[in-house]
Amino acid sequence: LTVSDRNGNQTTTLSNPFSVTDNTPPSITFNEITDVGTGDSLELNWDIEDVSEIGLIELMVTYDTLGTIYPLVTLNGESNTYTYFAPESLVTSVGKLIINAVDINGNSSSDTSNTFQIFDAISPEVSILFPDTGFSIPEHTPFLVEWSHSDNIEVFEHVFEYANNGETFDTLLTTNSFENIYEQDFQVNGVTELGT
Repeated sequence: LTVSDRNGNQTTTLSNPFSVTDNTPPSITFNEITDVGTGDSLELNWDIEDVSEIGLIELMVTYDTLGTIYPLVTLNGESNTYTYFAPESLVTSVGKLIINAVDINGNSSSDTSNTFQIFDAISPEVSILFPDTGFSIPEHTPFLVEWSHSDNIEVFEHVFEYANNGETFDTLLTTNSFENIYEQDFQVNGVTELGT
């Protein structure tokens, strides 16, 4: 501060030292997010600009257009990449990732990714329990087929086929109503030692 009188005399003095703190939030940009299959991974990348050092980064995900937000991970401020693993038992067409960055002065800002899809990429598992090796049945006689099945999302359709030569299959039944059924009666025609 400089003070002058009418005669041109001046005195200059300095204040006690003080600091000016950063109150500007970081600038964050999420890179493009691509669609991903159930159980598969995505490499996430982002860019952050700030006049101060970034203290921490929080990553979150939503599968229902921001209706419910789930925390994924908290990273140190120097991180700019993370490997995200999609759930195995969830599909969505409205997924979004959210990043929140906080600098060492407590300023924070967030960015939300583009919408991405998680599609079912895991095949169902099925195992025939009966008939088993050595089973024999007279032709035209009903017999019970037993099986077990599972899927990460849900079982939608069953197609039962039979081959009397082990190669050429005929469809016996196609149904989408067997989600919780594990046995069904069938009967087949023709004498064979190679029924499948």
